[in-house]
Amino acid sequence: MSAEDKKNVIEQPVKWANRRPLYDERDQEIEACANSKALGFGAGCLELFTVLCAVKGDPAWRGGLALLLLGMSASMLYRSSAYEEKHYLWGGLLLGALGATLLAWFTFGS
Repeated sequence: MSAEDKKNVIEQPVKWANRRPLYDERDQEIEACANSKALGFGAGCLELFTVLCAVKGDPAWRGGLALLLLGMSASMLYRSSAYEEKHYLWGGLLLGALGATLLAWFTFGS
């Protein structure tokens, strides 16, 4: 066994010792925050896309706006189930209906 192999055998348990074996609340919080940031960034990009399409006269703005409204609807419906508030439910259903209408117009409209 070479000196390099002995060094790798000695360092390997140290590498494994630094890993956390359980997925705990901190990991869940980090994942939720990362997902929130990623979705916020995606929504911002979609807003920019929608505005650029509307300015250029491209009908794809309808699809972009529909996706934004459907995302807002999903957020409000989730809050409705978490807080058990009817205002969130009605807002989510209204935004969902508007988003679905725009998406249908984008898909089947001329």
